[in-house]
Amino acid sequence: MYESRTRAQFYALGMGLVLLAIGVAGFIILAFENKIVGPWNSTAYTLGGLLGLATWRRADSARAYAIGVGLFYGLLASWGFLAFGHVVGYPYLGLLSHTFAGAIFHIALGVVSFTIGFTSPRHGRYPLFETADLA
Repeated sequence: MYESRTRAQFYALGMGLVLLAIGVAGFIILAFENKIVGPWNSTAYTLGGLLGLATWRRADSARAYAIGVGLFYGLLASWGFLAFGHVVGYPYLGLLSHTFAGAIFHIALGVVSFTIGFTSPRHGRYPLFETADLA
C-alpha cells in the first residue's frame, strides 16, 4: 500500500534535487575558476537542496519548507529591488550577486513556493501498516 503525498512533499523533493544539482554544478564551475557563480551562491543552493531532501517525507515539514523557501526568495528579491534598484551585478553585502533577471526569478520562485506551501494540507493520508505478531 502506498502513502499519499501532498503537493508540498513533491515540491520539496523536486526543489531539493534541483537546488542540490545547481549547488554542486556551481562548485564544479568554481573549480575551473569560472566567475559565473560565487561560493556563497553554491553553498546556499546546496544547503537549500539538502534541506528540501531532508523535509520531503513528512507533509508538515515539506509544507514548512515550501513556505520557508517562498519567504527566503521573496525577501531576497525584495531586498534587491529596494536596496539596490536594478543595478546589474551589484553584490548583496559582497556575497550574492544581484541581477534584474535574478530578482524576477526569485519573485516567481517565492510566489510559487508560497502558493504550494499554503495550499498544501498539513498532513497527508498515510495508511496504517500491519505489524507481525511476535508472540
